[in-house]
Amino acid sequence: MRLLVIGGSDAGISAGLRPQHSRCRYQHMGVAASPVYVRVRPLRVSFVFVGDPDRKGASMTAQATTTPTRTLQIEFLFLDLDTCTRCRATDATLLEAIGRTRPALDAAGVAVNLTKTLVASEAQAQALGFVSSPTIRINGVDIAGELVESACDSCSETCACNGGVDCRDWLWRGERSHEPPLGLIVEAIMGHAGGSGPASPPASPPSSDTVPANLRQYFAATAAASGCCGNGVAGAACGCQA
Repeated sequence: MRLLVIGGSDAGISAGLRPQHSRCRYQHMGVAASPVYVRVRPLRVSFVFVGDPDRKGASMTAQATTTPTRTLQIEFLFLDLDTCTRCRATDATLLEAIGRTRPALDAAGVAVNLTKTLVASEAQAQALGFVSSPTIRINGVDIAGELVESACDSCSETCACNGGVDCRDWLWRGERSHEPPLGLIVEAIMGHAGGSGPASPPASPPSSDTVPANLRQYFAATAAASGCCGNGVAGAACGCQA
């Protein structure tokens, strides 16, 4: 007995859709039996831009192939994705970690909602409780734990701050690096998915003194370079918050 697999329709593929069924036909002694249909679950990932797309803030929902019973809220907050090597590396590693953990999350009925936010002003940083770039939070909890930073050349050049901007370093298993290790993010995702992570974010809103001086300097310099006054009275191009 031979198993002959015949692919889905060209129309579905050309429309950007994956066929949900593959038609299988058994041939025995040259005589075709009734077709057998096998269900194939499609992988669906949707991207939705929120706010101003030019500011590179986006939300991505990775839908589970089984009915999800829980959702992990993952936030990625950053200063710059154009030139900052640390932010760019964190973005790529985070997406890889979500992809690596997806099969296990699907099996556990856990969906992932990823929100990416460009923090463009001191007011926005204060509202978000943003104290270091880049930041990854799962269900409101910073996965980095201890805050460790070092001078960031690329961000300092962006704002012409003469080495005055510090960005996050990552600590994992006794090693310190400018880029988050893949294992650190995977462990954080699976820990929260399994219920071992903190249950909820801090209840109290951030206070005004949570924005570090080096970030205030960065926001003021980038606002001045784009023609803003730096205190929220400006056009949309500079990213100031009214």
